[in-house]
Amino acid sequence: MEKFEDRSEPGSLEKTYVDEYISPNKWRQVLVNFDGESSREERVAYGKFTYLRLNDGKWDRNETKSSSGSKSNPFRVVARSYKHLGKTDLDGKKVVLYESRIVSAGKDIILAGLRFIQTTQYWFADDGKLLKRIVEEWIEDSHEFHRETTTIDYDAKFMIEAPIK
Repeated sequence: MEKFEDRSEPGSLEKTYVDEYISPNKWRQVLVNFDGESSREERVAYGKFTYLRLNDGKWDRNETKSSSGSKSNPFRVVARSYKHLGKTDLDGKKVVLYESRIVSAGKDIILAGLRFIQTTQYWFADDGKLLKRIVEEWIEDSHEFHRETTTIDYDAKFMIEAPIK
């Protein structure tokens, strides 16, 4: 994820994620933060256990719990649009590009008057698989914004194993 203090200036890298999934119950996520003091967090889910390691520390094992609820969103959607931007080229492949734009307004007294804008561009292969997504988010009339770029590799070869017993 990149942070831009001003749209006219280059951004800085705040964090990177690597997510790997093997259906039905194995995944690995590595998060590296660059904002302030650099840190690394690694999570592995394998069967009924989830493992966590901070930086190069010791692995911690916990029983995996299912998440049953959703966090409340302090914004409500006031406008939503979708566009087909046509065929384009992505890394030498012909793909189809779409864009969505969501405008949300603050729900409570603290956020009243704020409008949150999110635009997302999606690159799809001819077979319908999502190959790339770029999400940009900002508060209306603010120069600062964030950009998250996701690329998807359906053919990656990797294994996910429990790091400790």
